Amino acid sequence: MTEQRKVNLYFLYMLCFYLIISFFILPLLPDKIIQNENILIIISQCMIIVPSVIYIIFTKGKSIKNINTKLFNPLVILLLFAFTISITPVISYISSITMLFSENYVAAQLTDTVKNPLWYSLLLMALLPAMVEEVAFRGLIYNGYKKSGDIKGAIIYGSLLFGLFHMNINQCCYAFFMAIMFTFLYEATDSLYATIIVHFMFNGMSTVIQYISFSSDKLKNTETTYVNYSLAQKMQVIVSGFRFAVYGFAMSILIIIVIAKLCGNSEKINSLMKLLFNRNKNKKKINDYVLKIAIVLSVLVMFIK
Repeated sequence: MTEQRKVNLYFLYMLCFYLIISFFILPLLPDKIIQNENILIIISQCMIIVPSVIYIIFTKGKSIKNINTKLFNPLVILLLFAFTISITPVISYISSITMLFSENYVAAQLTDTVKNPLWYSLLLMALLPAMVEEVAFRGLIYNGYKKSGDIKGAIIYGSLLFGLFHMNINQCCYAFFMAIMFTFLYEATDSLYATIIVHFMFNGMSTVIQYISFSSDKLKNTETTYVNYSLAQKMQVIVSGFRFAVYGFAMSILIIIVIAKLCGNSEKINSLMKLLFNRNKNKKKINDYVLKIAIVLSVLVMFIK
């Protein structure tokens, strides 16, 4: 069995596990559990953890040995924070567009979790997802695809699966962009620690901002305000946000290049950026029938939800 087939089966199993829990197990649980957002967040992460552990056992630990976890210059941590700030307007811009036709489920989750102490919400909403999702998608899936030799396919399909597994259109779109940027960051540092840190920072900032919003009369219910905007008002927000999104994207690319230079990976990052826009087809296709089934199933679930 090829490496890409193993990864595709892993994602399909993870997807099936998600569907079984979501549609057959959760409805049987008491209302106190279903209505508890904290428990649901933990369950959602277990939907990734359990299949991932099984996959690691199935590959006899070889899949996790491929994950790079090099330590880097402390200066890189400051640049990772700057990178997080830079991509935030891009992600917000993508989200504002998709919210024209899709609900923002993250805002609803954050609204419920503000009832917790801040440290507990940061643990649930920022640290836990950052560690679990980065190990699964950048660690196991991307690295598994990369072993096939189709690096461009590994970046694109690895990022697509990350977006699709969020199971809603709003998150899928900006998570796809995030995953591509995180993959370049992973390659720039040769370390999964970098993407875990940025993932934690991004989710953590969203959580802290939500706490500030609910403690301030002026900022309270900002997400709901955008939802209730007229179409003309939303379009005005989108048009005015375009410039900041472009600046943020350009800055984030520049920061990746600087980080790559500090970590001695400048040539590799330049090659990857060129490769991403290269039209040459790789004979070792990642997109087999297993992956096609998983993608179609994921899209169907998004529309059903």
